[in-house]
Amino acid sequence: MPSGSETDDECPPGPDEILRDELAGERTRLSNARTRMANERTRMANERTVLAYLRSAIMLAASGATLIQLYPMRADIKAIGVVLIVAGIGLLVFGGIRFRRLARMLGPSPARDHARRSEREAARPDTRDAAPGNPTSLRGSGTEPRS
Repeated sequence: MPSGSETDDECPPGPDEILRDELAGERTRLSNARTRMANERTRMANERTVLAYLRSAIMLAASGATLIQLYPMRADIKAIGVVLIVAGIGLLVFGGIRFRRLARMLGPSPARDHARRSEREAARPDTRDAAPGNPTSLRGSGTEPRS
């Protein structure tokens, strides 16, 4: 008479066990997809934030330059203009550092890598058309437009 462990090894898994395993795999797949989408949303938010820093930096520097141009004789206004320009440059540097730090923490973007690969493949010349006598070549096959 076989022991209990031998009979358990020989029995196929029941429908409940199969369903539980399938659901666990589906949960893992959905969890991975949610994580990827959350990372991509964070990347896009980081890009929007650096653009807001850039916009604010440009406005500070432009305001400072305007004050300097409009009131060249007033030293106090000129000093405020210089402070605004320096603040704009500082904000630009701060925003760039913050952007790079978060981008490094998030790692490479799968969507961006895929887009770059597609661009490289599209830019690569098709050498099949250049080969004379190539049966897959479209040159000389009568398919080119007539002038």
